[in-house]
Amino acid sequence: MAKARKKRRTRLKKQSLAKNVALLLLSVFILAGASVLFSMLNTRPEYSCEPIEKNLSKMVSKAREKAPAETAKPGPQEGSAGSFEYSFWDILLLPDKGASPGQGYGVQIASFDSREAALELAGSLESRNRLTCEVTPLDGVFVVRWGSFRTREVAERYCRTLSDRLETDCAVVKL
Repeated sequence: MAKARKKRRTRLKKQSLAKNVALLLLSVFILAGASVLFSMLNTRPEYSCEPIEKNLSKMVSKAREKAPAETAKPGPQEGSAGSFEYSFWDILLLPDKGASPGQGYGVQIASFDSREAALELAGSLESRNRLTCEVTPLDGVFVVRWGSFRTREVAERYCRTLSDRLETDCAVVKL
């Protein structure tokens, strides 16, 4: 009877320190590899997520058609944004709203002799990259500019990002 009354104690398994270190290193290498892979894919324009986005939007629209009609919900309020409306580049390339037009710096993307060519480039930037540019006449040429920034440093940072994204040279200009 004395043996039956003794509480059984379970022994905790001791994990090997080498095993834990190996698992840690494996997870670090996997994360580093994924980071390198995604950064390489992000900088190469020939790799695009558009086919995936198109298929996903088709699946979502089919699911919405099959879903029962919901009661009307109030629309979004002024200044609010729905989920998944913006991509990384949309957020990165938001203009600085603190600078008033005519005071500060902007990013000049291109200049053209004809207004039509400048408007065509601005339209293609709007449709491909969701980048809203303005076409301004200046000394007989039409310039395509984007943004209004308080300081030259901020404008230069956005200029570098935009140059890399568009694969063309951009310039910071005083407005």
